[in-house]
Amino acid sequence: MLTSLRPASGAAARCSGGPARRCAAPPRQRQRPRRAPLPPPRAAAEQAPGLAIGSAVRMSTLPTCELAVAVYPRFKYNAADGGGSGRVADLGGGKLRLTFDPAELNIPALNWRTASIFGVPIPPPLNIAIVPQRFEGTLDRATGVMELSFLARFEFTAGSLYKAPPLIVETVLTTEHSEGQIHSADGRRLGPDGSARLVGVARVPRVEAENDWWTNIFLMLPTDALAVMDARFEFSD
Repeated sequence: MLTSLRPASGAAARCSGGPARRCAAPPRQRQRPRRAPLPPPRAAAEQAPGLAIGSAVRMSTLPTCELAVAVYPRFKYNAADGGGSGRVADLGGGKLRLTFDPAELNIPALNWRTASIFGVPIPPPLNIAIVPQRFEGTLDRATGVMELSFLARFEFTAGSLYKAPPLIVETVLTTEHSEGQIHSADGRRLGPDGSARLVGVARVPRVEAENDWWTNIFLMLPTDALAVMDARFEFSD
């Protein structure tokens, strides 16, 4: 009596001829080792060691800044050695709040040492001092987007000959796009090296002092004022 051999489950058996057929089990298939799942990619801003959550931030302004007012050409503005320190608060959801102390914030004045048009320094004794009143806002760590509220007094003098009433300038400095009626500019998000470009267009109102018509005429007030600020941010505990 012949005994029948049932092929292995899931594959056909190979049999040789003859009265009593011999059937061999099919070769086993090699199982590929399972790879461990890859971790989710981290945002570039989170990989930057300088962007870890801390309690303090230091901003340093760079030589490649620019300023513009009305229809005048842009000033090349060397703001090196400027900056200041601030506090950092975790708002949750990957967002930080940055608050700078205006009393410790140094923004170099515009004069013949720091500002030029078409490579020509502005003539002395013209001087525009920038006195910060507020500088605070948010940073999105996942994207590097920054939005900082900026308020300052711009004090224009020409030596002892002339002193204009302070101009109040208020804007939002952003790493995105800022546009006014005359000027516009694009920023650059905070990178792994801590550098960013903040831009903002403010609408500067007329000077209301009765005896100061010259400032309104010279600056064409009311008008746009543009700030382009290149800076580096360092975070620490």
